[in-house]
Amino acid sequence: MGAQPLYARLGSSQVGPRVKRLGIAGVCAVFGVAAIVVLASRANSPAPVQGKDAARPQATVEAIEAKRKTSKGEQGKCASKFIAPPKPKSYKATEHNGVKLADVCYTGKGPFHVFIIGDWGGKKDPHNGKIAAVSISLKGPFHVFIIGDWGGKKDPNNGKIAAVSHLTHRWNTTENFQYIWPTDQDCQWLVANEMRKRAPKSKPDYILNMGDNFYWGGVEDYCTGNMFKPYSAGGSKVYKQDHVDQFKEVFEDVYYGEGIDGLQWLGVLGNHDFGGWRFDMAWDQAVGYTWSESKTSKGRWMTPALYYRATVKYPDFSIDYWFMDTNVWDALPYGEKPPHNICGPHNEGAATCKKSGGPKSLDDCQGWFHRLWAEQKKWLDKTVPESKAEWRIIVTHFPPYWGKKDWMELAPKHEIDAIITGHRHSQSMHCKDDMVAKIWGEDKDSTEMNDFLDPTAWIVSGGGG
Repeated sequence: MGAQPLYARLGSSQVGPRVKRLGIAGVCAVFGVAAIVVLASRANSPAPVQGKDAARPQATVEAIEAKRKTSKGEQGKCASKFIAPPKPKSYKATEHNGVKLADVCYTGKGPFHVFIIGDWGGKKDPHNGKIAAVSISLKGPFHVFIIGDWGGKKDPNNGKIAAVSHLTHRWNTTENFQYIWPTDQDCQWLVANEMRKRAPKSKPDYILNMGDNFYWGGVEDYCTGNMFKPYSAGGSKVYKQDHVDQFKEVFEDVYYGEGIDGLQWLGVLGNHDFGGWRFDMAWDQAVGYTWSESKTSKGRWMTPALYYRATVKYPDFSIDYWFMDTNVWDALPYGEKPPHNICGPHNEGAATCKKSGGPKSLDDCQGWFHRLWAEQKKWLDKTVPESKAEWRIIVTHFPPYWGKKDWMELAPKHEIDAIITGHRHSQSMHCKDDMVAKIWGEDKDSTEMNDFLDPTAWIVSGGGG
């Protein structure tokens, strides 16, 4: 597929002065991981700051920043890594909603790569210590690895981090959705291993994380504790039984190795991070881990708010990322779809996340998520006109055919080039001029087609674990 401009922004009063356009040259699925290959305007592009540089001591980072500030042009205003905003004083995970991170610049000789992962967390078995994973493969300049729904669940009987059976109702009965043993049982480890193999060659600069970090109910605690200290609310029944430190055992101890160590993970939350079928699990701690002082933290988690933005500048193009929360699509009326309803009957009557800035009660739950979504649409209206980047990319959990009506308005209005998502534990993507096909190919009665958002490209990469 040849590189073609997605949106021409010359002369637009709504958007910033953006003259040069790039194009998405290809989107491909490889071993359960999707990838966008972005072609820059030069064949020989400068190289990224390596992962090891992102983990430099603060004094070194400050020295680099001082040196860069003396240089000419926009590069002198950039940081060498993503910097979190100040630690929230209010102890509310929503304090920094809408924040813009300091611009980050990459210089040197390219190509530049990014790994993208979501829905990755497994479930670790405390008896045998094992976890689950999948694989990644890409070629070309300016690569993006995309993987979603990576979280597994640790099995208390054997210690393994195993896949969770999201598709039990169709496994081994629906074409392309069969559970394949033993591959699917160890999917998170398999993905992590493939990342380790490819990272030394592709040298990714950072990792984009589309959420569903831990299964089944996110961090196994409640949103009433100290957001900066995991399990500070006493832990859920599962935590009290298994005592699995999910951040350490399902994240830090799984994703490591040359080219991965020190890379920052820029993330959003998925429905399972809120609790899957409830809203009061420790989603605030998934935000608070951004400022973790735990001895086991490697300082690479970056989810400073439920929605935020960042600009990444390369020598001859730049990207504006908007990280958004789309869990409104699982915040349903109380009695609707109980197994997949954040605001449903699995919540206890007295459930509250008022302390963390979330829903005050079960009665407030659906309204809170709808207000959050409305805030973000206004936020786009305010911030997109400030964009001067060649690329505009949304990173979120739910694919855009959830909330299709909204995205069909938002994408052309804001000239969004790509939407990177997870949620569905499968791989699919669509670019303009791709073959038109059904979104829900396994549903013979579905009539939804994949070209509804053209020319905006959308990518679904769920199933990193």
